[in-house]
Amino acid sequence: MSEGGAAAIEGFLRGDPTIWLSVLWAGLLVVVILGVVFAMRHEQKRERQASSLTELAFTHELRAQNKRLREDTQRLRTERDELLGVLTRFAELLEQCSEASAKRPQ
Repeated sequence: MSEGGAAAIEGFLRGDPTIWLSVLWAGLLVVVILGVVFAMRHEQKRERQASSLTELAFTHELRAQNKRLREDTQRLRTERDELLGVLTRFAELLEQCSEASAKRPQ
């Protein structure tokens, strides 16, 4: 470095405290702004991850519910078929009773 440049830096270092305070405040302001920016980016990233996890859990829950509903549907179909068989048999028995009572002399 030249003597003039070194002298200017030395003068600056020994300079007015208000200059130092201004430089420190500017540096602190930059650090705070960068901290806010990085914190906001981190929060957005965390929200996206939470959203994707929520969607994943919701999808898993829907699949489980869909499986339960299919099982319930199958069970209800089986019960319906059984009840239809019982009603058919009951109708046959009623028909036989009515035929028997019609054949019986009065």
